[in-house]
Amino acid sequence: MSKWSKRSSVALDEETYQISRRVGNFSEFVRECLRRWNAFDLGEHIHPNETDKCYPYSKKGCCLLCWPHGQPEKHDWGYYRESGGRVIVGRKNIKGGLASNPIYGEVSYANDWIEEKAATFNRNPSFPIPQDQNFRKSRKEPKMTRWKRFKRLLGLRG
Repeated sequence: MSKWSKRSSVALDEETYQISRRVGNFSEFVRECLRRWNAFDLGEHIHPNETDKCYPYSKKGCCLLCWPHGQPEKHDWGYYRESGGRVIVGRKNIKGGLASNPIYGEVSYANDWIEEKAATFNRNPSFPIPQDQNFRKSRKEPKMTRWKRFKRLLGLRG
């Protein structure tokens, strides 16, 4: 644990304890959930930069406000950053006919394009939110006893 880390305990009931056993790194999971809640609750961005969108590869995670579908691919993010902001829109001729002095202009970022790319890249979200009662996906399957496996094989529920 690094110097900046703060310890905190969480009281779980039996159901949430079993869920926590399947999520892998529980501390990282809790940190990510807290960041997402804070972004949603306060409307605060995680990693603002010179573009209209937060940096999607921040160590703090992907900003839920800027990237609701998840982060785009790195090459798409690079193209997006180069496509807007203060860019060269022309050149000024100086003495001798050389066009070496750039003329800068403000160009809006291609927000719709990058959002579409991110949605396409993240067809399966890294943190899926259940849409129905039968949602049962998790990172790890819960351990199944022999008796439960036998009942499942027979087609019995319980």
